[in-house]
Amino acid sequence: MFGGVAAFALVNALGGSGFIAVYLVGLVIGNRTRRAGENLLRAMDGMAWLAQSSMFLLLGLLVSPSVIPGILPAALAISAFLMLAARPAAVWACLLPFRFAWREVAFIGWMGLRGAVPIVLAMFPMLAGVPGSGTLFNVAFVVVLASLLFQGTSVGFAARRFGVGLPPRDEPRVRSTLSDDELAVLEFPIGERSPLMGVELRTMALTEGANVVGGASSRATAARAAGRCLEAGRRGDAGRAR
Repeated sequence: MFGGVAAFALVNALGGSGFIAVYLVGLVIGNRTRRAGENLLRAMDGMAWLAQSSMFLLLGLLVSPSVIPGILPAALAISAFLMLAARPAAVWACLLPFRFAWREVAFIGWMGLRGAVPIVLAMFPMLAGVPGSGTLFNVAFVVVLASLLFQGTSVGFAARRFGVGLPPRDEPRVRSTLSDDELAVLEFPIGERSPLMGVELRTMALTEGANVVGGASSRATAARAAGRCLEAGRRGDAGRAR
């Protein structure tokens, strides 16, 4: 947290964008291996959601509800133009050299979710006392709400409509390991049609340091006995020292 604040202050003092500096610092740190990485990410993710909720609440206090009905038609028209014309055209122009499929380009063009950043940027003219800045802020607020309402609630539908949704698969459940930062415990469910049905554990090509333990029962017993097979409905915990 101190590093992010320091980067924001330093870059701001040099005349750059503090927001981009914090984003780049988080990008670099997030891709580095560190102690208690998974647990730290979960804690920071919760703090980020709390900060966003608090920011939306504070920004909502600056909106004048009595003014919204007067600007609502124009704000919705701007929202429709951004969602249906401006962003798709910009996405198509930016992705043209990378030869994306048209379905992928269309999906990216539709998923232009607006968050609290446009509202924060709309506050700067208000702080500078620019004439008409209040109207700009209210319009930006309506555009963000319209984006969250129409685009945010249609993510699943758009993915299915454009054929870019990922096929369903059994994802491992990661268990927290507070006692040992070098240990990762993953739980894999085994379905009725799993290709692992009837496979003997001794024939599985596990990476070095990985062990298969546990089962459907509450007692986690080591599954190293020769000839033991995986069965439907059982859950194997793969623990690996990294």
